[in-house]
Amino acid sequence: MSSIRKSISSASHNSIQPELVDVELTDQNFFFNLSLTPKTLPDTLLVAGDAGALLELNLWHELATHWHWPMRYASSERTHDLLGSMIVPLHAAQTLIASNAVLGMGYGIHIGSREQLWLEAVLRSQDYSQAYVTAELIPLFVHNPALLQIQGITPVWSVAECIGFLKKLHIHVKAQPGHGLYTVAALIEAMPFASDMVVLYDAERVYVYVRESGKMLHVPRDAAVDRPVFRTILSHFLMAVCSNDRRSGSLEDCARAALQLVASVRSGQSAAEIVREAKTNVDHWAST
Repeated sequence: MSSIRKSISSASHNSIQPELVDVELTDQNFFFNLSLTPKTLPDTLLVAGDAGALLELNLWHELATHWHWPMRYASSERTHDLLGSMIVPLHAAQTLIASNAVLGMGYGIHIGSREQLWLEAVLRSQDYSQAYVTAELIPLFVHNPALLQIQGITPVWSVAECIGFLKKLHIHVKAQPGHGLYTVAALIEAMPFASDMVVLYDAERVYVYVRESGKMLHVPRDAAVDRPVFRTILSHFLMAVCSNDRRSGSLEDCARAALQLVASVRSGQSAAEIVREAKTNVDHWAST
């Protein structure tokens, strides 16, 4: 716990700068160079889903299908038994992870002792380029705080989940009524992650903290989009843009572009509609 407190103390010297991303002010050069094709979308292993919680896994599969994204899927034995060849059981998934792979972990997965051991071993190995993790993995970080210091792990959590996590570590962050942005900034400042990015969201807004610039970029979001659906859509845009093989510009530029794509998502859209609109926007923003 002392190492956690030390991390928080050192982080507190960095001033987090909130910045509203203007969805109308797009970077033509960035989008002109952005390629969202099977050759440039990251090699991805998604560790997600459970026999009783397949919503997010199915949505990931639909989004990947419409992008023609090279994505593979792993989950628990019982999910493998239910879905068959679509899913690789965790014990056989290690061979699917390449050094340039992007991991998505959580998204409805049930974590028992066997899954926890496998997930911890994979994250500790750092044999991947980036891991986007949802709140299902919070018990891993509480149990093994050393994981918090791995730079390639990006949490994608709701604000409420972040508060719950900090409480488990006995870290109190004082809310500032009427100053939501500064409360979120204080939460991010208190999070003992060494991540290049920290991603939080609530019912009204998405926040992406980029460590190298100190910026906390944020955009409004459609509150009618359910939490599991939204975090899947948000994560898939972050992966597609920030982990793209033809990524140009800084990480802040990438996060900004991903948020501009996220801001256009509306409740009720199908995976096909989300992908089609994103492709249209990228083409339009690349030419104007």
